[in-house]
Amino acid sequence: MEAIEHFPENVNVAVATALATTGVENTKVSIRSIPGLKSNKHKIALSGETVKVEVIIETTPSKDNPKSSTLAAYSVIGLLKNLVTPITF
Repeated sequence: MEAIEHFPENVNVAVATALATTGVENTKVSIRSIPGLKSNKHKIALSGETVKVEVIIETTPSKDNPKSSTLAAYSVIGLLKNLVTPITF
């Protein structure tokens, strides 16, 4: 909750992960600023009694909008497609 309060523009991946798993209250967030770093890196670590999972996502800023990445636009497109496409098995 503290990360959302203090860094609302930088925690969208953390919040989405929290909402998809155990909730915001049970999620730990660490934010680091590294001067000169030319990418945006997210490390998601999940652990349970029988499994541990780590996912690292690294993106470069969009040329048109340096505060975001092109991947963010593709994520929105994917979400919109999923909203209008029926679930099939």
